[in-house]
Amino acid sequence: SKLLDQLKQDGRGDPLLHDLQGNSILNQTADAAKSAVVISQLSGCIVRDTGSCTVSIDDEQYLIVFAKSAQIGWYLIDYLPMTDILRPITAINRFFYVSLGVLVIAGLAAILLLYRNVQLPIRDLLAGVQRIKRGDYTIREVPQIRNEFDYLSNQFNEMTREIQQLIERVLVEEIRSRDATVRQLQAQINPHFLYNSLSFIVNAAKMEEHESVIAMAHSLARFYRYTTRTD
Repeated sequence: SKLLDQLKQDGRGDPLLHDLQGNSILNQTADAAKSAVVISQLSGCIVRDTGSCTVSIDDEQYLIVFAKSAQIGWYLIDYLPMTDILRPITAINRFFYVSLGVLVIAGLAAILLLYRNVQLPIRDLLAGVQRIKRGDYTIREVPQIRNEFDYLSNQFNEMTREIQQLIERVLVEEIRSRDATVRQLQAQINPHFLYNSLSFIVNAAKMEEHESVIAMAHSLARFYRYTTRTD
């Protein structure tokens, strides 16, 4: 009994000795009732010198472990509730699934942050570049987050603003240059046209072509009336 008590020092199990003839030796703190139930089910459990089996005691599964002593011919038997045996495994499984859940949540959070902080700004910049490629220089990016993409968005806005101003200045200068060229050509053409028209009228008058003189004078009057309109 003292030796069996030493086996029970870890606080688990309830070791006993049995000879299959109805003789048993229990440890000093054994649960006699439960040990009796275990002994009553040994006949169908012990079929070899060493091994284990499971039995149901009070609607609870127990693992019975046994080993036969070659010296005395008795069996050393110990039994434990399956819940005590499986508790570490259950705890490990629970820890594994909890850890897996935490990792999945952390992974999803990382994906969302990556999508929000990287993918969306890149997509917006690409859309802005495509609009610039189509000739729309009024596009402006709205910074969403304060990081490197915020700096890129500001630089993109500044670039498009400068390009738009440059294009507007070039267009204005082209229009002014075209107007100046037209005015210069008009300044050159109008005197020659007037001189030629007057010369035609003089020559037609000398040739006494009165109808031609009258028609040319009316046409010249209508022309200058048209060119001097303010609208």
